[in-house]
Amino acid sequence: MAFVANAPVSGATTIAEKGTSRYRIVVASDAIPSERYAAEELQRYLESMNGARLPIVSDAVPMESREILLGDNAHLQRLKLSIDFNKLGADGFALRTDGKKIIIAGGRPRGTIYGVYALLEEKLGVRWITPEFEVVPKLARVNLPKLNETQIPALEYREVYWTEMMRDADFAARHRLNGNHYRLTEKHGGRAAVYYPFVHSFDMLPTPTF
Repeated sequence: MAFVANAPVSGATTIAEKGTSRYRIVVASDAIPSERYAAEELQRYLESMNGARLPIVSDAVPMESREILLGDNAHLQRLKLSIDFNKLGADGFALRTDGKKIIIAGGRPRGTIYGVYALLEEKLGVRWITPEFEVVPKLARVNLPKLNETQIPALEYREVYWTEMMRDADFAARHRLNGNHYRLTEKHGGRAAVYYPFVHSFDMLPTPTF
């Protein structure tokens, strides 16, 4: 599957065009592993789409006009946007555009990486079909519409018993699943809380009477 964008979209932000970009990806100097991995994933997929490889820098460098801000970092704080990280919880995230800046800011530990995957899937058409097969559109121009949305999962614990998810943690994380049976590591934001007792446990609930 390939999409070719040849004309700018009204109100859109152009991230890359014909293999070049003036944007960079900014993460906090103290970013956690999942936020650093989120930057690497965004860099890799944008390069696959268009050929442009955006640099990843820390928020210790001076701010520039064209940046993709990941997580709660110093450059984001200077914009004074009303993003309530406490309400985002562990998995929620905000997608915003502010002038030429693009913001993907989520709660810790998984919100920001989920925000990157949501942007790639919902705004840019990436599809993860199996761990071995994915669809990455080829775009002459990578455009994003104006963004102003917040996503917070309705379910705290998300797990499906599908072999591919269990054997490939990257695949599970890209589908924003956080179950205890996946091999999720720090770069994925780890796993959600482990609930105990968990299924096949009714015999543990009643008080023994004999």
